[in-house]
Amino acid sequence: MRKKYKAFGRGDFKFIAAENSKVLVFTRTYRDEVILVVANLSKFSQAVEVDLSAYKGYAPVELVSKNKFPLVKDDGIYFFTLGPHAFQSFVLEKNPTAEATGKTLLELSINSWDELLSPSVKTQLETDILPGFLLKSDWFINKSKFIYSIEISNHSKLPLPDGQHAYWLLLDVNFERGLPETYSLVVNYLKDVAAKNLKDVSPQAVLCQMTVGGEEGVLCDGLFTPEVLKALITGMADDLRLSLPDRTSITLNGNNDLKNYAFVQEDIKARIYPGDPANTSIGYDNAFFLKMYRKVDRTTNADVEITRFLTEKAGFPYAPTFVGSARWNFDNDFMTLGMLQLMIENHGDGHSFMLERINNYIERVLARDLSDLISRKLLGSLTQPVGFDDLPPDLRDLLGSRTAGQAALIGKRTADMHIALASDLNDPDFRPEAFSLHYQRSLYSSMQSQVRETFDIIRKEHPDLSELVGIEVKEMSVRRNDVLTFLKRIYSKRLDAVKLRIHGNYHLGQLLLTGKDIVITDFGGDPYKTYSERRLKRSPLRDVTYMMRSFYYTAYEGILRNNHLPNDQLKKLVPFSRLWAHYVTGFFLKAYLDGVQGKSFVPEATEDLQMMLQIYLLEKAITDLNHEVKYAPDWAVVPLRIIQSLLQQGPGD
Repeated sequence: MRKKYKAFGRGDFKFIAAENSKVLVFTRTYRDEVILVVANLSKFSQAVEVDLSAYKGYAPVELVSKNKFPLVKDDGIYFFTLGPHAFQSFVLEKNPTAEATGKTLLELSINSWDELLSPSVKTQLETDILPGFLLKSDWFINKSKFIYSIEISNHSKLPLPDGQHAYWLLLDVNFERGLPETYSLVVNYLKDVAAKNLKDVSPQAVLCQMTVGGEEGVLCDGLFTPEVLKALITGMADDLRLSLPDRTSITLNGNNDLKNYAFVQEDIKARIYPGDPANTSIGYDNAFFLKMYRKVDRTTNADVEITRFLTEKAGFPYAPTFVGSARWNFDNDFMTLGMLQLMIENHGDGHSFMLERINNYIERVLARDLSDLISRKLLGSLTQPVGFDDLPPDLRDLLGSRTAGQAALIGKRTADMHIALASDLNDPDFRPEAFSLHYQRSLYSSMQSQVRETFDIIRKEHPDLSELVGIEVKEMSVRRNDVLTFLKRIYSKRLDAVKLRIHGNYHLGQLLLTGKDIVITDFGGDPYKTYSERRLKRSPLRDVTYMMRSFYYTAYEGILRNNHLPNDQLKKLVPFSRLWAHYVTGFFLKAYLDGVQGKSFVPEATEDLQMMLQIYLLEKAITDLNHEVKYAPDWAVVPLRIIQSLLQQGPGD
């Protein structure tokens, strides 16, 4: 222990006063290493509160078991209990979240670039540099989890066009709670003007300051450097294989579309595309689109699997064509590191289009007295949505034919997607499967867990919520049993329904508008779920309700983010958001149901169809409420409105 922790032999002593005189508390500090010892001097068990305000944000890690204890909170008071004559010793570790938010970059010094992964430098990367870098990276979505450790489990040199090399790393991230995850990271070294430009334009891509052989520069995310981007596309065109000493390998492959293009196009230009929260997207000459996966796993990647199935087997023309991939190969399996597709020429995504439509809608609402519309009963229902042509003239003028037409097209293409996904009766990975009571009970069990977690959250005080939303959250917090009763219908009888592979993360932002039609992208599923979970077969009505939810969020976004109107006027517009969302989701749903009429994956019985739509909508809204209350309080109003509406409708409405 003394050899591992130098503070025991060389550190200074500092006693910390404790109200309980029978407990001795002290620290030993050597450089950045802090050891905390709490000792019970009594023959009886003791409890003590210790003032650790000097170590706010630190995490005590027990020296023997390596168990990480909760962070020292803002007030600094930490509670311990000890058995007779017992003691506890901890190393106090800095919370990497606090470091990640700081502006000062850590520094690393090596004699040559080849020393980057030498044992001592590798340890410094794993313990000091990578935790902070991950927590400031947009694609690292588990920021709420406390990182227990990071290990560079494998690496490879990636040859660059200039004769140098970058390092391709696999990072095993272990959390205090939950399953470990693996991330793919390419790192490169920049100096001089290139380093300065990167720090100015993309500071989130910089891991640390780094001196290599006396030359100052930065260690950075290689996907933000042109040399690495060029190496990836040329590697795919040349079917590059990097063999590693441990019998693993990295392979980059591309089909003839890429090979023919690269043969005639010597200088392929690359640019980073923003907007993908869980991955990094790169465009090449407006001809190819490369998605580099950050979170990876040794199993089939659903995005690649479904993309290839739809475009190569099912003949589905409304998804980008597969061109190539990057893989890390092991003895019996592999990890997908990236996927290359043909670039789709487009005029923006579905979210931008609908947000523009809702802004135009708000202008029309403000230009006339439409207060009587709010008092009218909404037309149509989940199972019998009303079409645009069946609306009264004033509603058609208000909503707009362009909005209605696009919503209906999205419904039609969603139906086409599900029909294609259900088309192969022989492939076990895609063959549709019937519902069973056992499966339906498991659905309810997972929903029950989500309800429990969400209601535990909303019962707490949330000072960040506005007064109105805070009142609604408090009112909702007592309706847990109502929600569970509503959801319990999912296993009241065996449903005549089918589950199949679905999109899994379906919303307006996943749609590209080409001018004449739409293209559906990103079949990777929910980034918060494991790769295995994303490949599970589910009811396609989940995709339908996810898209309906997306329309509702866009409707409220048009009002909540409108900076041109005073707050009192915005409040008056909220009911018009619901009106827009109700009818536009109706146009989408009507086109979808017309498109899948007679298909086995949609229940024939109207009451079963309605029940499933209601339950999947409610399940998603419960999940959203949990997230919004914790991380985006202003948006909690959207899932609240959906939950309130469903509970008000009741099972039969």
